[in-house]
Amino acid sequence: MPYSVTQTASWGTPLMGLPPAFVYCMAALLGLVIGSFLNVVIHRLPTMLEADESDAMEPAVTTGLRDEVEPTYRAGMRDPAQAGSHDREETNNAGGHDGGLPGTALPTARCTASRTAPATDRPAQSPDRSQSDTERPSADGRHVRYDLCYPPSSCPHCGHRLRVYENIPVLSYLVLRGRCAACASRISPVYPCVEIAAALLAVWCASRFGVSVPAFAGFALGCVLLALAMIDVRHYLLPDSLTLPLLWAGLLVNTRAAFTDLTSAVIGAAAGYVSLWLVYWLFLLLRKKEGLGYGDFKMLAAIGAWFGWQCLPLVTLVAAVTGSIFGITLAVAGKRSRDAPIPFGTFLAVGAACQLFGWLPGFP
Repeated sequence: MPYSVTQTASWGTPLMGLPPAFVYCMAALLGLVIGSFLNVVIHRLPTMLEADESDAMEPAVTTGLRDEVEPTYRAGMRDPAQAGSHDREETNNAGGHDGGLPGTALPTARCTASRTAPATDRPAQSPDRSQSDTERPSADGRHVRYDLCYPPSSCPHCGHRLRVYENIPVLSYLVLRGRCAACASRISPVYPCVEIAAALLAVWCASRFGVSVPAFAGFALGCVLLALAMIDVRHYLLPDSLTLPLLWAGLLVNTRAAFTDLTSAVIGAAAGYVSLWLVYWLFLLLRKKEGLGYGDFKMLAAIGAWFGWQCLPLVTLVAAVTGSIFGITLAVAGKRSRDAPIPFGTFLAVGAACQLFGWLPGFP
């Protein structure tokens, strides 16, 4: 049973009597703050996963297998432990002012392999690593903490650590005119766009669902979809640390039929995974190459858990159509080859957003 007005009362909070203008302003401020954090997630999470993969490779190198590993690097892929600041700048030129450490870059080629590997989305973790998951090697070999909270944001070009007033969502970008205050390097407009998108999402959820649990749940869903879309379009990667919690959250929120009934949610999760799994193997048998990544299976399963199995055909259709338009447009413009992979997870996020916004049939 889709979300209805009667469920608003049962899910409602004591704040439902507040003036709409106040609610929308608070929602916009919340969206800007969360959007700023999403920029950190989008920028750092792939790097953290790449560092985990590098750590998993270390025992093989130190136990006499270097001769088997080094040819990969000689063929054009450098040792992750030796990746320098040049790789980081190539990644950050598409990003903006969020900071990072040299030597923890995420080469695009490795992200693609990680996402499309049929065995697993994440490499196996070594039980005897000498460093913790939050410690990464810096350029001088020291182990330093690197996660979503540390180090503080800094300019990727000059290393200038952002002051508090330089890190205010959207406003700082406008005041600084899109430039670093220290070196005047360009800050990508993607960062304020993500913050504005999160703010608009928060206002839309407040206006559609009122101040209620479905509003907060819909906002959380939209934020995770935004992060997944941006990570996938940059790195061809859909992290388990985002897709799997999203799946479980969809099942939990539908125990009270927030967006659909629990039976439809469970069937939707299973059908979403199995449907793309079958497409994957059919494409592999016919074309002798992989056409999807395992992360796509999990993402569609999460969408099915949120909206039920009924939404899956239209969401997949929207993803296929928009993905095809994207690929054809770039191919015609000469920006990509015909055989280049398409970040299908990004377009699954588009289809799920259309479902959340009520633009597809079956969700009033």
